Amino acid sequence: MAELDCAFLTYNCGRKEINPEYFAQCLYDALSEREAPPDIVIFSLQELAQLGYAFLGGSFITPNFKKFEAALEQATHKFSHNAIRYENLLATNAGMTGLMLFAQPEIATNVTKIETGGVGVGNYDLGNKGAVGVRIGYSQGGEQTEMTFVAAHLAPAEDACERRNKDWKDVVQNLVFSPVAKSSRKVNAPLTSETEPLLSSATDSSNSNSSSSIGIYSPTSHLFVAGDLNYRASDMSPHPDDHKSWAHPSQDSLSKNGVDAFSTLFQNDQLTRELHAGRTLHNLTEAPITFAPTYKYSDKAQAVAATLAAKAIDQNPLNPLHSTPDIADGEHWIWASHRVPSWCDRILYLVPPFPGTQPKIGRYVSLPLQPTSDHQPVLLSFSIPLKAIPASRDGGQEWLKVPYPIAENWRERRSMARNTELLVGVVAYLAMTTEGRMVLGATLIGAFGGYALIKSLVT
Repeated sequence: MAELDCAFLTYNCGRKEINPEYFAQCLYDALSEREAPPDIVIFSLQELAQLGYAFLGGSFITPNFKKFEAALEQATHKFSHNAIRYENLLATNAGMTGLMLFAQPEIATNVTKIETGGVGVGNYDLGNKGAVGVRIGYSQGGEQTEMTFVAAHLAPAEDACERRNKDWKDVVQNLVFSPVAKSSRKVNAPLTSETEPLLSSATDSSNSNSSSSIGIYSPTSHLFVAGDLNYRASDMSPHPDDHKSWAHPSQDSLSKNGVDAFSTLFQNDQLTRELHAGRTLHNLTEAPITFAPTYKYSDKAQAVAATLAAKAIDQNPLNPLHSTPDIADGEHWIWASHRVPSWCDRILYLVPPFPGTQPKIGRYVSLPLQPTSDHQPVLLSFSIPLKAIPASRDGGQEWLKVPYPIAENWRERRSMARNTELLVGVVAYLAMTTEGRMVLGATLIGAFGGYALIKSLVT
């Protein structure tokens, strides 16, 4: 094998669990041009679960991760009923941002190291927004190939472009990778295992060594960044009547040369502008976009998506969709009128300057709108050559310029933020979830009952 075939998917879950059957169908459709499933699959997940569940982490978000495991398994099964079972190498989160890494069994055996890191970039460095990453080492035929995958969620709103740039700077300075102990890895556990996937805390720096810590930019590693980066197609919120002129996403509105129907919007794309100006996502590049804006879809559009999902599952549970369902229906309610339609969900990558080391980029597509989110998922297919990337050019000069140094206090900041997350998570769990309110109610009833019993005994 001269290269690894990979697929990286990003999706803002809207704090809800997905419909695994429909998600699997959409995922397979995006991958169906290939003859076999990819060697490695990575999921970048934003707003993975409700705030209380996400901040508490661990078993509280296991059901959300499990839905994606089930979707991947079902999508894989559609490749001529392929018997492949992906191995879940990692399922981790930093607050509400999650990342999952899967590999086919023969690929998993060649993974020599796994490192993770995470950071919050919300208020007080909390993980309502932030990033989580994984770096793996892959060894075959004497070659050691490093790959880094980062899931990110940056600040929202049209007028917050500078804040997003600042969020990216915080990610670069404070996301530091630490090794995952071999005893904690689940390299040989199939998706059907009764045991849980690894839910390592990507924010736990207790085992890291500052002298060996390293950030997301490494000259010897491939780098892919995917997420709800939240860069918009306008620097200001829309006027009340602007939505009447917005084009609708459908197969007929797109062409192989780009997003023709949305060219007016795309020429104001903040990420393209900031990237070219060197103010964010430094050193990274992006494949040409040929899909419609991925955000923000209206509530009515999501309701139509739910109907389409039910029909697709009932009528063709094992067949690909072959095309994106057209939910515009000739009306203007497809978009939420208070947000400018934008390409918030993006995937970018590093291109090393050495021959034979550049990733080969395949399809860059959006998946159909899911019933549970106002974002569309986006997927990038690519292959990574199994060839080590030199750390420096001829002459000894390191080729990769890191835009910002690692913050000296990254460990203290993340530790303090994690403690606050746990406190906020407990409060949010008790106040905002059904289970939490039941626990709180039972506790109050028990406390009142105990007080009444004690009072009766002393009077």
